[in-house]
Amino acid sequence: EQKPPTEKKTPETPAAPPAPDPDADYEKSLDDDARAIIETAAFAETKFPDKHKGLRKQWLDYYRKVDAYIEKTRKEDPERSFDNEDKDFQDFIEEHRPSVDGAAWRRLEQLRFKDEAKQEAVKETDAKWKKDLAETRERQRLLEVRPEIEKTLLQSQKELDEMLVAN
Repeated sequence: EQKPPTEKKTPETPAAPPAPDPDADYEKSLDDDARAIIETAAFAETKFPDKHKGLRKQWLDYYRKVDAYIEKTRKEDPERSFDNEDKDFQDFIEEHRPSVDGAAWRRLEQLRFKDEAKQEAVKETDAKWKKDLAETRERQRLLEVRPEIEKTLLQSQKELDEMLVAN
């Protein structure tokens, strides 16, 4: 009788950790308003991938271009203001800013805020339910063991009474 060959088991190789996001550090360096735009763009990509694929990257690239423009131009003209009165700067912004319809963008922001609120509510509810469930399980366990404890106690009491009567 021939035995089937045994497969040599190899230890499982742990999955490699996910590659770090190369844009994460840059994103952290942005101001709150820019980060909120990036978060909305990431949300749009996740919820509507067909329509907004690559939107987060477009905004990150835009902010990098603005930073590079300011850095380069500031070397040439240290007194330059880069504000709403700076027509060349405003032209640069208009030329490079990702184009998103204003009403559509506001709707994306609203959906993102609703989604974040919903996630927070679910998280809080889950925590409460887990606590309530743990308490209910403990009460149930106590109810289940109580008859056994009472039976053991009665048996012990009976045996003790018998011992006392026998003496």
